[in-house]
Amino acid sequence: MSMITRNLIPLAFAVAIFPASVLSAELKVEPGADLFKQHCAQCHGADGRGDGEAVEFKNIDIPDLTTITKRNEGNFPLADIVRTIDGRAELERHGGGFMPAWGEVFSFDEDRGDALAHARILNLVLYLNSIQED
Repeated sequence: MSMITRNLIPLAFAVAIFPASVLSAELKVEPGADLFKQHCAQCHGADGRGDGEAVEFKNIDIPDLTTITKRNEGNFPLADIVRTIDGRAELERHGGGFMPAWGEVFSFDEDRGDALAHARILNLVLYLNSIQED
């Protein structure tokens, strides 16, 4: 089984158990590339290499997201990436959790339910996996 296939099995399982409402057009679940362009590229760059427009205003090194797998000994750390996106990972560079550019796009809302945030995170994670260097 290839590394990518093994890493995507948990994602495929997550898709299978999402409520049907996640697939509803009214939820506006954007493709991962669009989500990245809208919410990540300003810091991480259009191609994810950490050279976005906002980099000049930051006092930190912004990571190259195309080397996540390479930096993790050939494994795409799916669970860590999800925790980073959903704000559970403590990231000093992001203000202790949610990245400011994200707003409510990837946050959970008890009234709305978690389905929309989960779907967006899933799409973004799939996109990040797709841009990994060989």
